Amino acid sequence: MNGKKKNIIVLVGGGSGGPTSPLLAVANEIKNTSPTTRFVFIGTKSGVERHMVKKVGIPFVAIVSAKFRRYWSLQNIFSPLLLIVAFVQSYRILSGLNPRVVFGVGSFVQVPVVWAAWVLGIPVCIHQQDVLPGLANKLCAPFAKQITVTFEESIADFPHGWLVANLQNNSRVVWTGNPAREFSVPTQHEALAHFKLSTGYPTLLVIGGGTGSSALNSLVTASLKQLLNFANVIHITGKNKNANIERHERYRAYEFLDEIEYAYSASDIVIARAGLSTITELATFKKPCILVPMPNSHQQYNANFLAKRGAVLTFDQHLLNATNFPGLVRGLIFDHTLQKDLALKLRETMPKQATQKVARIILNSLEA
Repeated sequence: MNGKKKNIIVLVGGGSGGPTSPLLAVANEIKNTSPTTRFVFIGTKSGVERHMVKKVGIPFVAIVSAKFRRYWSLQNIFSPLLLIVAFVQSYRILSGLNPRVVFGVGSFVQVPVVWAAWVLGIPVCIHQQDVLPGLANKLCAPFAKQITVTFEESIADFPHGWLVANLQNNSRVVWTGNPAREFSVPTQHEALAHFKLSTGYPTLLVIGGGTGSSALNSLVTASLKQLLNFANVIHITGKNKNANIERHERYRAYEFLDEIEYAYSASDIVIARAGLSTITELATFKKPCILVPMPNSHQQYNANFLAKRGAVLTFDQHLLNATNFPGLVRGLIFDHTLQKDLALKLRETMPKQATQKVARIILNSLEA
């Protein structure tokens, strides 16, 4: 690319809040270190990332997203065409911005952006959140100057870069942990008051990720009367997924919650999917949790990895129902010894200062 690169970092990700949270966390850390750096976020047209990005004042640009499904779907026929369209869009956007680096966290929308960046000679950094590397990062890894990973075991998943010049060893792959947003942490009493919930009951938080979980929503709805016999319930349903929700003085339902720190602080235990952004935040808040991973997905590997280390409890979604679910919740919510053990081991399993480490690597790549 001709001309001097501008002091801009392009962040790319989306489709859910999972890839967006670490991108914004790293951007905030870089901004603290390098106040003159500007950011532009490239995401999908309809994902939750648009709301999250605009809330922090970063310019947002949408492109089409070509998702390659690892199962038969008629939509796969159109994916190559969408990928070409997305590549052309990415090329035009990056040519106009002339950024110093592109940083992505593994969503499909990053693939054409990373490819276009490589063609234009723009350095690329990517982060691998999950235990199992996703297809998007596999397609982008050969073009990446730096790769950071949440778990040390993931280093072996990224061999030497054959398309990146002057890299004779695997030092481009660095174990950092998973970047996470910084929160002000209210006390549990303050958080319960925020939700106008009783302090006389323990509190359960159910969160299905940035886009919500229909399966968890149905499970909570079917079990709600039993759950409310012994707990407050804070339920984050996902966009357009809280229809026909019951009202109760100790039940709070939200499609999306900007001030998620209040929900974490209010809760005694958490039921969640097994996305790494959520898991990292649970570790930050030292919350004991039950993970219900999305079936047949990378989340199962995340949950199993942590369960083997005694850091979480995990259950198969297909084995949970309104009959056994309340008992499982009750078993953990009143077992304070197990709660402390899970919270401690989860905290120990997730590396500290990951946001600062990733930010430093990106800043170093700007200077190289």
